[in-house]
Amino acid sequence: MQLYVIVAQGNAQFCLVAADVGLIKSGTSTLEAALLGCRHAIYYRASAIASWFFQVWIGYKGPIGLSNLASLTVAPAAVDRKKLVFREFVLSDAQTSLLAAELVALLSDPSRQREVDEACVRLKEEMLNGAKMKGASARVAEEVICILTREELN
Repeated sequence: MQLYVIVAQGNAQFCLVAADVGLIKSGTSTLEAALLGCRHAIYYRASAIASWFFQVWIGYKGPIGLSNLASLTVAPAAVDRKKLVFREFVLSDAQTSLLAAELVALLSDPSRQREVDEACVRLKEEMLNGAKMKGASARVAEEVICILTREELN
């Protein structure tokens, strides 16, 4: 498979709508990508000390991308990051080979494309209807409280 890659900065909405797929850094841009219908993978890399702190002191293993957090119907801590619709590659999982394999799947696997496209449409409908706004915020707040108190959510 031959790919034509454009790296862009600025005018994010235009880029997300025009893109066949996106490799999106963790943050609000993941939710923006989903709402604009951009198939994407999420990555987050940090320095060695920040990674150690995150793994040892925080210990959080749930989703970090807002497109995933807003799409959940269960507590984030109960979710296996490898089974998320918008795949996340965090810290040591943010390897070139894994990222490339996911982006190729998003470009060439019809069932994977359908899964992500349907999730984007569902999320957009739920956000436009306001049905999940409170739910997504509540889930994120519960997860933060869980991390701070080191209790597992039921």
